[in-house]
Amino acid sequence: MTSVPHSARLVPAYVALGSNLDDPRAQVERAFAALASLPQTILVLRSSLYASPPFGPVEQPDFVNAVAGILTGLEPGQVLYIGDHPTDIRCAEHANRELAGLGRSLRVVSVAALWGLEAGDDRWATTADHRAVTPNEVVELVERLARDQD
Repeated sequence: MTSVPHSARLVPAYVALGSNLDDPRAQVERAFAALASLPQTILVLRSSLYASPPFGPVEQPDFVNAVAGILTGLEPGQVLYIGDHPTDIRCAEHANRELAGLGRSLRVVSVAALWGLEAGDDRWATTADHRAVTPNEVVELVERLARDQD
C-alpha cells in the first residue's frame, strides 16, 4: 500500500479486472498489486476471482474476473473502456454523452480489442477511439496516454 497524505481527499472507485491470456489468475493478481501501488490510492476491497466464459465465435479460454474497490486522491483524466464487441464501443460513447451532459471533464476512451477475432469481424471497430490487435498494443497505448498527460 502506498502512503496517502493525511490531507488528501479520497474518493471511491471500482475497477473491473479480467484476463484470459498468459496465466489469467496471475494477471488479475498483478492488477490488484498494481492498483495497490498507485500513488494516493488505497486498495480497500477485492472480490473473489471468478471464471466466466468468453463471448463470441472464436474458441478461447475462460476469463478470470474480479473487482477492486479503491479510495484514491488521484484526479480523473481518462478512463479506458476496452472491449471486443460493438456494444462495448456504444457503452463508451453513451458514457461520454452522459458525462458531457453533467459538465464533467472526464472522458471515456474506447479501445477495440481485436486479437482473436476472425478476419472481417472488426468492421464495428471503426468508431472506437483506438484499435489494438494485440494486448501489448493496449499496454503501449496506456503508456502513451500517461506520457501525454504529464
